[in-house]
Amino acid sequence: MKYCVIDISSTSISLIAAEHDGSEINVSFRDRASLTLVHYMDGRKLSARGVDKLVAAVRVMQEKGRKLGADELYLISTAALRSMENFEEAGKEVLVRTGVPVNFISGETEAYCDYVANTRYSMYPDTVLLDVGGASMEVCALDGGKRHYFDFGLIHLHDKFVARIQPEEKEAKRIKKYLEHRFDKEELPAEGEVSTLVTVGANANALYDLYAELYGTQEDGVRAMKYKKFKKLTQHLISGHDRSRLILDAAPEKLYSVGIAAIVTRTLAKRFGTKDILVSDHGVKEGYLRLILSGELIGAPYHYTDAEEAYFYDAAEETLPALEVTEEEEVVPAAEEVTEVETPAENAPKRHPGRPRKQKTEEELAAENAPKRHPGRPRKQKTEEELAAENAPKRHPGRPRKQKTEEELAAENAPKRHPGRPRKQKTEEELAAENAPKRHRGRPRKQKTEEELAAENAPKRHRGRPRKRTEEVEEGGNQDKEKGQE
Repeated sequence: MKYCVIDISSTSISLIAAEHDGSEINVSFRDRASLTLVHYMDGRKLSARGVDKLVAAVRVMQEKGRKLGADELYLISTAALRSMENFEEAGKEVLVRTGVPVNFISGETEAYCDYVANTRYSMYPDTVLLDVGGASMEVCALDGGKRHYFDFGLIHLHDKFVARIQPEEKEAKRIKKYLEHRFDKEELPAEGEVSTLVTVGANANALYDLYAELYGTQEDGVRAMKYKKFKKLTQHLISGHDRSRLILDAAPEKLYSVGIAAIVTRTLAKRFGTKDILVSDHGVKEGYLRLILSGELIGAPYHYTDAEEAYFYDAAEETLPALEVTEEEEVVPAAEEVTEVETPAENAPKRHPGRPRKQKTEEELAAENAPKRHPGRPRKQKTEEELAAENAPKRHPGRPRKQKTEEELAAENAPKRHPGRPRKQKTEEELAAENAPKRHRGRPRKQKTEEELAAENAPKRHRGRPRKRTEEVEEGGNQDKEKGQE
């Protein structure tokens, strides 16, 4: 038989088609489409627009399974719908409008599905499986050890720590510190206890695509990443100048989440001390199908072969319930009124169904076509005086303007001066003083004595200390004076 499994996750909806020959399950087709339900949240509930988006995405995947010739279809939902308050109502809406029942699985079941789908990696010693999703995270030991489920994912970390699209240096350090605290609290294995780390899921595949874009793939076809190179890739996604271009080229649908997924994977790889990181293409869908076919899980399928039982919702098929008629009250249909119509009914303009439209009289038509005016009482006709006043030049409303006297007009036209009390007339002394040469205002100038005037008019010499006069110079000067007198 051929089976299809659809998985509704936080950021996408995916489909696998597989054939089961009784012993082995061979996956023949894979598909994935972007569907971020968190963008359609109304508080903690999925909005009506979000339900429409979900139903449309399920219908597309459902039709692909039909074209692939599948016999049964299983629709599963992990933490994406489980975290919503109205997840049951959303599941019922999907069932009514597509005919496909939604199988809600718990976080522990999700981790077990990952484990079952990747048991082939148990041949590696001390192997741990990591599934990083949008709303949850699972870490499983493939040697039969403990399975750890975390109720936070990439969307939670982005909303809590990242301000923009991708994490920066400081934000990455805060995310790493938060992860180490949660991993210590859950008592995850420490360094030396794990040799191989296997990653699964859409985010793991996106990281591998980025790794292959930078460093290429291995020749043997094994999907593996060296820890040292992966460490450089993580740093490039945090601080690289062309990180957005790299993501848009290799994994555009994971623009918001792949950087945080790299931080989570690197933090665990460093904690475990692993040198290689393997990437598996099997995840929850493959594990769920194995558990269904083995009988460990019981799910509600959609059967493609039961065409008569398949029901597809169509809004046009919705009809109002018929009215209940009692024997006492019998509804008698009203007689239809026949009116003369000049044009054929097919070409007549559409109108609201119901009783026939009332024909308008000539007065009603004239009133309808008349110029529109404010509804209410009829407009009052204006008198000639009112019309003249309306057309007169506008002036400030209020009491009539007072006519100015000749004195007021003369004062208005007189040269302007500073308003206030009348100007005081100046005396002759004040006018003389006003016209006198200006000097520095202040206290009256002190009269100089004759000695001060003589000193002021004496020849100027170099200012400084007084010249030293020796006895010889004084004697020579006296002799010169005596000769001059003779």
